[in-house]
Amino acid sequence: MRVLTLLISVFLMAGCTSTRTLMPTPTIYSHGETALFDGLPSALQGNSVDLLYVTDRVAYRDKHNRLMYDYRRSTSLAFGSASVSLAQNSDWQELIRNSHQAKRSARTSVKLTSLTETDRYPATPYPFTLKDGNYVMDHSVMSEAGRVDERLEHEINRRLDLTPRKDVFLFIHGVDNTLGFALETWAGMWHFLGREGVPVVYSWPAGFGGAPITAYNYDRESGEFTIFHLKQFLKSLALNRQIENIHIIAHSRGTDVITSAIRELFIEARAANVDLLERYKIANLLLIAPDLDMQVVSQRLAAERLADGIGHVTIYVSPTDKALGLASVLFNSALRFGRIKTEAIPGQVKIGDHINNIAFIQVNQSSGMGHGYFYDNPAVSSDIILLLRYSLAAGDSGRPLSYVRANFWKMPDAYLKRQTKHDSPQQGPATAGP
Repeated sequence: MRVLTLLISVFLMAGCTSTRTLMPTPTIYSHGETALFDGLPSALQGNSVDLLYVTDRVAYRDKHNRLMYDYRRSTSLAFGSASVSLAQNSDWQELIRNSHQAKRSARTSVKLTSLTETDRYPATPYPFTLKDGNYVMDHSVMSEAGRVDERLEHEINRRLDLTPRKDVFLFIHGVDNTLGFALETWAGMWHFLGREGVPVVYSWPAGFGGAPITAYNYDRESGEFTIFHLKQFLKSLALNRQIENIHIIAHSRGTDVITSAIRELFIEARAANVDLLERYKIANLLLIAPDLDMQVVSQRLAAERLADGIGHVTIYVSPTDKALGLASVLFNSALRFGRIKTEAIPGQVKIGDHINNIAFIQVNQSSGMGHGYFYDNPAVSSDIILLLRYSLAAGDSGRPLSYVRANFWKMPDAYLKRQTKHDSPQQGPATAGP
């Protein structure tokens, strides 16, 4: 019974508890010294946000004929627009006021209101024939895939035209997440990122439900299923000349999904002697509460030098993350990557001490199961904003982290009590090092 209880707990908390209110105001804004929306184009103002979604979930229509996506796996990758309402019953000025308050005067709701699928790639694997010992792809299918690539590029460029910042901010969720939950989560974060650049949610087929152990295993294998489609999408993004930088934010089991995809892309690019950063334009990779075994990380990520092709890698960890503690029990893991301590660095991590584009941030201030701190902790969300919006490295004076040792910092209890003013976002990826 005790083991069953642990399994149930780890499944319920490996994903995020659903929320329908706007995330707490990041500390950077609640002090009133940093402007949130100065100079925001009128097309991006208002009480709803429009996000691009990309998914290989199965689509269906509900009883009201509304487009929905469930946990089932689709062999074709689709993309479209999602409208998420913020503060549905208030006006834009009231939303701005609430977005600067630590304690809000009214409940600020967050709700996915509509999905519109724009296009869909052909089903994979693409058909081929073997001719004279060579694989020959089906011309009509490849032509159709190329057409969808162009449609995706057009959709991204349409969004880039609305914003002076020509960057993409890509979010990848963990297990037991619905598409709606992921969209609502990222809508809140993009709102507090100043609504700059293009917000994208890549949603893989998670959220099976049912018996905890079966559901978790289904979601885990869905993370393996989606890798080809995610690579397909990342390749398409990388070929878009209008995009200057790509920032990838992955949470929990989503960290395994993205690092597996990037690893395979980098192996392919290295074989072709291609410059990784120039090809894929990944300025920042954020791994938040990574649900990964430390020994697996050492072999699949550290040994493969994953950081070589990325501008900056930031890893948020918390030794008090109870969900990852339970995941250690489930997988008989000696240590989960997201629970390492800055005072007792595992040997597998010390290999990166001399690499100046990696930063570990330890978070001790968390509530509940301590797994969703990037969203519900105002200090952590502020730190992410200082990195992604203002390109401040962990050692910069405007980002008040406590230095522990090379590449390792702690989130102090008094984070941002004296906030440095930031007038306008800087362009380009953050640099590293204290």
